[in-house]
Amino acid sequence: LRGARDAPAVPTLEGPATPLGVLLGLLASALFLATGGPARVVSALAHRPVPGHPLVAAADDLVAGITLAVALGGPLLAAAIVVEIAAALIARAASPAQVHALLAPLRAIATLAVMAMVLERLAGVLGRAVAAAP
Repeated sequence: LRGARDAPAVPTLEGPATPLGVLLGLLASALFLATGGPARVVSALAHRPVPGHPLVAAADDLVAGITLAVALGGPLLAAAIVVEIAAALIARAASPAQVHALLAPLRAIATLAVMAMVLERLAGVLGRAVAAAP
């Protein structure tokens, strides 16, 4: 499930994907379609008042989406980098001992702990983004 060498060619996913990746991709697609995602996208594009040219409105939406993605992903990315560097320093300090198997779950737990600490800030950013949406 984690990474078979024989990756199935699935036309709905880009590039070679593992069987678990195919399952999660199909699940995400089914959830998007089941919750009315395409209708919401079309209604948001159709009912939004355009201040000028439609390309300007599209560029404005693109910038807003990138800003939201950076606000949400920035703290987690920074935490992941710090945790990886700390794990590498610990592994280097214990060079005769192989601590990679011990550090792998600890890296995941540390990243989740940082995400739990930043969750309130992320909820606030998402709340402001939803309130500002039409």
